[in-house]
Amino acid sequence: VREALRRLSPADRAVLVLVDLEGHSMAEAAAALGTTNVAVRLRAVRARRRLAKILGPEPGGAPS
Repeated sequence: VREALRRLSPADRAVLVLVDLEGHSMAEAAAALGTTNVAVRLRAVRARRRLAKILGPEPGGAPS
């Protein structure tokens, strides 16, 4: 997972680290990054999709 995170853009990585790994709220992440809640929410959705694509399908999971 760490290598996959390194492959994301710095902005995507920052959002995922703040929200998903460190547990900050979207509002806290937005304040830390100097952007809006909506921008953080959108970037998080897109970054999670990119990360999932990098990691590939889960073993035993349904094909997408």
